[in-house]
Amino acid sequence: MRYRMRNILLAVLISMLLSSEAARAAGESSQAAGNVIESIEFEGNKKYKDKTLLKKLDFEKGGHLDIILAESGAGSIAEYYISKGYANVDVTVDKDKLAEGRVVYTIAEGERLRIKSVEFQGNEQIKTADLRNTIKTKTRSWVFWPAYYTEEKVARDLEKLQNVYYDRGYLNSYIEAKGQTHITFVIEEGAIFNVRNILLTGNTHFDNATLLADLKLESGRPYYRRQAKAHARRISKLYGENGFVDAVITPQTVFVAEPNTVDVVFKIIEGK
Repeated sequence: MRYRMRNILLAVLISMLLSSEAARAAGESSQAAGNVIESIEFEGNKKYKDKTLLKKLDFEKGGHLDIILAESGAGSIAEYYISKGYANVDVTVDKDKLAEGRVVYTIAEGERLRIKSVEFQGNEQIKTADLRNTIKTKTRSWVFWPAYYTEEKVARDLEKLQNVYYDRGYLNSYIEAKGQTHITFVIEEGAIFNVRNILLTGNTHFDNATLLADLKLESGRPYYRRQAKAHARRISKLYGENGFVDAVITPQTVFVAEPNTVDVVFKIIEGK
């Protein structure tokens, strides 16, 4: 019996301790959540003034302290630095000071990454000058102004370069960017694809011969996506001129069993 009583008492004590700990944690949470923002502070920011960084936050002094919002503010500040070329910036919020109503951000700015060179590797079928004219990543943003690395800009340029190759029929091409100050766009061109069949779907008001008139693409010849897009616009114009203002024409490529070959399908939704 004594043994059972000791176990019962022990269980009660453990339960009380756990309840006390949970209450304490809940109290701290509610205390932080109920605080008013007494101050917003920045430590380590050398490049940008406090008033500049304050504009990047979705809250201000005197407002309700939301812990999640305070933490997301660190991300907003980091995004601002990254957009200015500080790719390795680190921003943290001091969680211990939140209970005091103080939102304190510590910023390790890191080095601003100036672009010193932009090169292309692996392009044999498209001239480097043509590729260079396609992108925004440069060593200078203006005649005398240096340019700085941003991941977003390079990502957009990768998409532009990929579209250049797709438009010229290199449907298996692959491009990646390496480096931050010395940037190299590494290109695997692959083979150019040829057209097997040219098809139409969804057209009831115009026959195939009418819709495919003056088409630049030819069966057995290289597939150029820009020509397919241009012809889709011509078909759309024809429908529009005949009252089908809601017509949607989408050029599609269908990979077939034959190597480096596609069928080109103009998918038509005529509308009313």
